[in-house]
Amino acid sequence: MKIAVAAQGKEKTSLIDSRFGRCDYFQVVDTDQDKIQVFKNPGSSARRGAGVTAGQFLSEQGIEVVVAGDFGPNAVNVLESAGIKYVEKSPQLTVDQVVKELKDAEK
Repeated sequence: MKIAVAAQGKEKTSLIDSRFGRCDYFQVVDTDQDKIQVFKNPGSSARRGAGVTAGQFLSEQGIEVVVAGDFGPNAVNVLESAGIKYVEKSPQLTVDQVVKELKDAEK
């Protein structure tokens, strides 16, 4: 499973970001290969349509699930159209904690 987490930083101990479209980074975790990649969010600097830009980027990366504190309606439309499941979690959780929860739920 490929999980993208909107993150405030590049470390797996970083807190998740409450903003999907304007988060600084996406940490992408491939649970099948136990591999993590960090991407700068191309939507973070967009004048308009940050959520749409971020959603399209994640679709191109083959993401199956994305986690953030909150998703705007335009981002939700893009994610649903791409078949990407979106999960809202408390921004007080770390990337590591969220990924562990999702992996445990998958079992």
